[in-house]
Amino acid sequence: MKSNYGLMEGRRKNKLFDAIKFKFEAAFTQDQKDEYEFEFSFEEMDMLHSFVDWYVKELDLEAEDQGENVSDNPMFLSLVSVRNQVEKELSIRKPIF
Repeated sequence: MKSNYGLMEGRRKNKLFDAIKFKFEAAFTQDQKDEYEFEFSFEEMDMLHSFVDWYVKELDLEAEDQGENVSDNPMFLSLVSVRNQVEKELSIRKPIF
C-alpha cells in the first residue's frame, strides 16, 4: 500500500486494514453464527467495499477462465452478499466532509 499511497497515507491505510481484519477475527473466533453484525466507520466500509468488489470480480473471472460457474458456490454467494450489504450501507451513510 505504501507504494500506491506514499509513506504516511500507506501507513494510515495499513492501520485501517488491520482494524477491519481485527473486527472480523474477533467476531469469528468468539461464536459460530449464521449472521454477524459489525460496526465500521465510513472509511472502513469504503475500504472493505473496494476489496470485496475487486475480489468478487477476480473470482468470477478466474472461474470463467477455467470454465466453471461460481453462481451457485455458497462461499462466492456469501461474498456477493457481503458486497451488496456494504454497498447498501455506503449508500445510506454518505461521508460528511
